[in-house]
Amino acid sequence: MPAQLSETACTRAGPEPSSAQQEAVDATQVAPDDPRQQAIRQAAYAQLEARGCVYGHELEGWLKAEAEVDARLQQVPADSLSGKALTQTSA
Repeated sequence: MPAQLSETACTRAGPEPSSAQQEAVDATQVAPDDPRQQAIRQAAYAQLEARGCVYGHELEGWLKAEAEVDARLQQVPADSLSGKALTQTSA
């Protein structure tokens, strides 16, 4: 079952992102219907929640989530990619 993003699970308390951080986020924005990117966002958010919503490890979390999703993609035959395989998160 895919991880669902919870609006209340993690709230950012503390300073707003710096302009450089915000520029990095803006530069990585992709189409919302890109299943790979959606799966990476969900996996990265699941990792954030698993860390107890402790911020400061966003890059490591994103890279780990990318690796997990890409590994799942390599295990799924290309003709069966419907997005389901992408959104299954590993614990």
